Amino acid sequence: MFLGEDAVKVEKALSPQPARNKFYRQSKMLSRKRDFKRLLFSGKKQLTQNFIFFWEKGEGRLGIITSRKVGKAVIRNRIRRVTKEAYRYNQNRFEEIDMVIVAKKNATDINLKHCQKNFENFASGISL
Repeated sequence: MFLGEDAVKVEKALSPQPARNKFYRQSKMLSRKRDFKRLLFSGKKQLTQNFIFFWEKGEGRLGIITSRKVGKAVIRNRIRRVTKEAYRYNQNRFEEIDMVIVAKKNATDINLKHCQKNFENFASGISL
């Protein structure tokens, strides 16, 4: 019994680890008020079904705005989580774009699939 468990441990240790598509918050998130303002006032704007995208060329950073008009804190945080996950899946497309995403009121029931569709619509509409 113990011999089999050791063989599994050795096999796991020898097998290559899958490459992870990590999203590093510190380097990939907009954090300063001036960065948000710069994008909101001088960036290009594109509308999708659930979001408003403000973007311009930059370092590939993301900012998310969900106002209280969207819903209570639980809903706003869920929208942020789903949006970050959809961005993580598509971050290779947006390596040279800084963007701020503003959630619309109808984003309350959004899931990952719909959020990715919004990102695809955004990506098809931009030209670098």
